[in-house]
Amino acid sequence: MRALSLILALLLVSYIGVPVLGADDIESGISVAADGTITATSEDGVQYVVFMVTNVHYKSLEPYVSEMVALHGEIDSSSDRMYAFGVVGPMCLTQSIEQMNEEVNTVFALAEKYNVPVFFQMDDCTNYATEFGHDATIDDEGNKFYDDPEMCEWIAFPKEGEEWGGQSYGMLPRWHCNWSGTPFATAGGFPCFNSPKYLAWYEKQVTEGFIEPLLENYERLKAEGKAYLLAGINTGWETQIPDYTDKTYASLEEFEKAQYGMHALHNLGYDAESIFDEAVTRMLSETEVIRELLYEVIADYIEFTCKMFYDAGIEKSKIFSHIVSVSSYLGGCSTEYPPTDVCINDYCTPGWTMSPKTCNYNLAQLEKELGENGRNEYVNAEGYAHYDDVATCTAYFEESLCGNAKLITVFGYDQSSGTYGYEKSENFYFVKVVKSWLAREIGPDYTWAKRPSLVAKLNICKTCGGTLSNGFCLTDNSHYDVPFKDASGFYTIKNAGNLYWFRDQVNNGNNGIFCRLACDISDNIDIYNSDGSLKSENFRAWTPIGIKGSTSSRSVAFNGVFDGRGYTLRNFYNVNGDDYTAFIGYLGSSGVVRNANISSSYFKGAQYVSGLVALNEGTIQNSYSSCAVAGTRYLGGIAGQNEGTIINCYSIGGVTGTGTSSFFNPAYYVGAICGDNGGTVSNCYYLTGSATADGTTQLGIGASRWGSSSDSGTTSKELAQFSSGEVAYLLQSGNGYRIWGQKSNNYGSLPVISGKPMHAVAKYDSDEGYSVGSICDLNNDRSIGASDYQIFVNMALGDNNTEETAEDSVTFARADITGDRVVNVLDVFDALRLYYGHQKLDVFGAGDFNGDGVCTDEDTANIKQTVTNKNFVGKSALMACDFNGDGSADGYDLEEAFGISAVDNYVYFDTKYGDNERHYFDLYIPKDKKTVGIVLMLHGGAWMFGDENEFAGRLEQLAKEGYAGVAVRYRYIDENVNLDDLMDDIEQAMGLVKAIGESHGVEISGFLSTGGSAGGHLALHYAYSRADSSPILPKAVVSYCGPADLADEYYYYNEDLQSNNGLGDEEYVSMVLGYASGFPHTYETRAQAKDALKFVSPIYYIDENTVPTVINHGVMDNIVPYRNAVSLDAKLTEYGVTHVLNSYPTSGHGLELDAENMAIAEQLFWEYIKKYLDSVNA
Repeated sequence: MRALSLILALLLVSYIGVPVLGADDIESGISVAADGTITATSEDGVQYVVFMVTNVHYKSLEPYVSEMVALHGEIDSSSDRMYAFGVVGPMCLTQSIEQMNEEVNTVFALAEKYNVPVFFQMDDCTNYATEFGHDATIDDEGNKFYDDPEMCEWIAFPKEGEEWGGQSYGMLPRWHCNWSGTPFATAGGFPCFNSPKYLAWYEKQVTEGFIEPLLENYERLKAEGKAYLLAGINTGWETQIPDYTDKTYASLEEFEKAQYGMHALHNLGYDAESIFDEAVTRMLSETEVIRELLYEVIADYIEFTCKMFYDAGIEKSKIFSHIVSVSSYLGGCSTEYPPTDVCINDYCTPGWTMSPKTCNYNLAQLEKELGENGRNEYVNAEGYAHYDDVATCTAYFEESLCGNAKLITVFGYDQSSGTYGYEKSENFYFVKVVKSWLAREIGPDYTWAKRPSLVAKLNICKTCGGTLSNGFCLTDNSHYDVPFKDASGFYTIKNAGNLYWFRDQVNNGNNGIFCRLACDISDNIDIYNSDGSLKSENFRAWTPIGIKGSTSSRSVAFNGVFDGRGYTLRNFYNVNGDDYTAFIGYLGSSGVVRNANISSSYFKGAQYVSGLVALNEGTIQNSYSSCAVAGTRYLGGIAGQNEGTIINCYSIGGVTGTGTSSFFNPAYYVGAICGDNGGTVSNCYYLTGSATADGTTQLGIGASRWGSSSDSGTTSKELAQFSSGEVAYLLQSGNGYRIWGQKSNNYGSLPVISGKPMHAVAKYDSDEGYSVGSICDLNNDRSIGASDYQIFVNMALGDNNTEETAEDSVTFARADITGDRVVNVLDVFDALRLYYGHQKLDVFGAGDFNGDGVCTDEDTANIKQTVTNKNFVGKSALMACDFNGDGSADGYDLEEAFGISAVDNYVYFDTKYGDNERHYFDLYIPKDKKTVGIVLMLHGGAWMFGDENEFAGRLEQLAKEGYAGVAVRYRYIDENVNLDDLMDDIEQAMGLVKAIGESHGVEISGFLSTGGSAGGHLALHYAYSRADSSPILPKAVVSYCGPADLADEYYYYNEDLQSNNGLGDEEYVSMVLGYASGFPHTYETRAQAKDALKFVSPIYYIDENTVPTVINHGVMDNIVPYRNAVSLDAKLTEYGVTHVLNSYPTSGHGLELDAENMAIAEQLFWEYIKKYLDSVNA
């Protein structure tokens, strides 16, 4: 139960006195059929309309129940549609246990007498005073929680001399309610949801006062076949934590116009200073951070409450949560109205207050979020008869009870008129609709027990009802998914359609709005033709945010905020040749772009072209680009033209000026960061040689017509300096708090913004380099413990606490958590949070598996077992096992941390397999395996150079992960050796590999082949053409830039290939391919050459039995053209072969320019290994 479980561990006494059943004992059976329908038991299949008798004492309910029967008819106990009466209570915070017992027994007797189901509306937080007020029947002083600061919420953190937050005010703040539109006091205090003392008291109240008499009655009714008489339990009443910071109600005391929840945060280890630091880390306001933390507290409390009923034996289908997460009277108070999923847990059916007049809701959005959380059904936990006529009321029933609503409530049944009234008349439209629904005149063929799956409703266009994909309507591609707007005014971007909607809002004049990304956003897929050109179909050209036109065109500057939050924008393309082409076309003077990252995208225009912003008059900060840019002038990776501020940014994508220079028309204004600078550029970095104009390398800032490019405010860096941590360190030096770090893993390393997994970067005292290390691991022992904390304290209190005075710059950088270049009390507070489980940074806590701040033998045993079994539950467990800081936990970590030798994990062979001097392979076989899959690695080198040593590190990695690996050295092609001979080499090697395995008691029963360039070609060709004869059967293949179709004319007659890559003249290229094909290398016609080269092309061996394939290829490859990959993709699709095409938009034959795609490639490599080789491992 998230953080609450830690606090509940402090409780020494459990008050549950009822039998505890497992979920298998109490859950109604639910199955999903192939057609998507959900089948439930008859008990779970009953739906209810609940009439809430809101302001009537439970002893006075009978006349209302009698009237319901007279008005709506008698209940058909065999039907799956019923009405019920709702009772306000039990009031678990204000009633005594005896009084709650009496209420439960009284209303059950009433339900049996009239055969009308009962619905309970329990109070879990509001301390509702309508009946009992402060004269609660609980007269034990210790049980009046609202008088006890230990059990109540505070509106401030404790100051010096205070025992609790706000004590200096002399009283606890009152809790107010807004149900009438203005606040009125309902209690003398608000409960602290994670106070151990409060939770112990609350659990006793609920269990002894409500659950025990509830179970006694319900079990008896079930035995009598009347389980339907319990419609359900609303376990909360708009569960919330109040926030009055933005309100000016005259009836509130000044000190009460504040944000509650400081006691809960205090219990989590926070104070005012650490909340501030948390806000900086998350790049949110302090109010937003408080709200996000309190959402977790609310969710834990709801889960705790629901679990009490669930553990007691009540079915989840009869346990409901209840929050307001939609617009209401105080809709701006986000902590009162938490996100939709706060009420979703494993122990209840989620419920919300939903009314078109008092609490507006978007059902499509609610159901979408339900589906995203793996849920289907919901309840309208507080609804009203707020409909204008029979038609609108019928529509409500059709969308809810003929949809996925398990139950709807109708509050105000005891009121005959007014906004919340229910007219007791046959002519009242709501009565008519209820009776029609009961009689199955609404949705006559619909049954809840076989309702449509919500899966089909998750992505519904709000404009036309069509299906959404990635936020785009498949029926009408001009319709987009509308993003959610949070309480702080930011639109939350979750898909590309959200972004297009936001773009249109800006470009249509609503240009001061804000947005932030909630995940990586990808726009296009499958956009290339076989010749490598962009498709006209299936290709969505991006129109920039913000428009800048000529004097006769419309201009709209984006003057809002775009916050990328460290997430990546990828696959955005615009090659229309227009001016002002970029992700953002025109950023106005009030506009801000921050924490943004655009990658794997391509923008080709005329003038003013960039990856991020075409024309900048605002501020671009802490952002980076790795996409390709092309145009005539005013080109840059970050901005085409800058008239504002660019600070702490970098670009590694290619910027290419396509204009041809002449005296009258020079190619100018082309720079790696910006093409022209009329504003401020500072602390920005770019990849050396990434910008060119007319074939000439440009610097960070482009040259004017008569000038030259410059590095003013920018610095050129080699790729090694980006990967070493140097650039991340320099970027971080331009920030007051921790923003930049380094992404360090097996597939490469680049500077990243906080929000992405990262490590701190420190600079050595000398010029030796940079250290990508672990935040807080000050003594570099690969753990975070008391010795690190002591170093923290010594630095914070001593004279060596600044970057200039620090004795060791590496230790200093790891201690400077806030990144403000000083180690002080703020860093110490953060360190304490790291030790005790309350931190939110992505830090390196290797060794401390249980998070108690000490590395023990128990931690060691758990880490060894976890790494061995790959059983990582949560991010903290993964981090605890990541000793080498590469972002993964594997055998390398065990070797580094515990001295587990690689020799203990595998057997290594360096073996000759044939007569030729090149007939060798390196073989690694893991120990303790009876059967194993193997990865076959084939080196590149144009079939004429290279050897198996390039795979040494990968072979060890595979063996430590439990897979065999072999790197085969094969003969080079020449006039006596052709490609078919190389196939024979590989087949011969695999035969010996199989024999060696058998001699060591290991059956090697399947292989995945892989390689790059020529090695990728061989990997494909062997898996495709030798599947039937290979001693070990192929299971999959992963190719990197491997040629699949050598019959492509590009190879045997291509001047660019010769001149651009130094491969010599046409005869030489033809000779190489002639040798490979096994045919004479001179041909009278191209047709003859093409027929010969098909023999050595993997693509011509594909059929329905071809093995699953991963294709990795650079779009800009001028050695093996990208259209080879597209053709291979099409051919595999034609035959229904499982495969993935991973394109690298800015890379050529080497893939290093697209770090994000390299990450995807690494992930796919391991996914395919696990998917296709794990089945043979044992």
